[in-house]
Amino acid sequence: MANEKFREGSTKGFEMSLNYIFKINNYHQNITLNYTFIDDTIKDTDVMYTRYSLNSLKHQLSTTIFTKFLPFLEQSISFRFVERTNGESYNVMDAKLKASIKKINVFATANNLFNTV
Repeated sequence: MANEKFREGSTKGFEMSLNYIFKINNYHQNITLNYTFIDDTIKDTDVMYTRYSLNSLKHQLSTTIFTKFLPFLEQSISFRFVERTNGESYNVMDAKLKASIKKINVFATANNLFNTV
C-alpha cells in the first residue's frame, strides 16, 4: 500500500490577519490576530490515510501581544490554537523578553509554557 498514489486531491481554504497598533506612554504596542482554515480532500484512492493528511492543519488561530513600557525592554506573549484534520487539537503559549542596551540585544524565549504538546 505504501506505493499507491492518490488520483485526485484538492485543497481549499482562507487566511485572515488583523493588526492593531496603539501607544502607551509614547511606546508602540501591537496586537495581531491570525486565522487559517484549510480543507483537504483526497478522492479516489484505496489508501486509508497518509502521513500528510494526519498531520495537516484544519484550523489555526493565533494571537500575539507585543508590548514595550521601558525604552530598553520589549516583551511579547503568543497564543496558538491548532486543530488537525484528524480532530486532535491543542493550545500553545510562548513568551519572549528582549533587552536592548546600546548595540547589544539580549533576549529570553519560553516556548510551550504550559507543556501542552
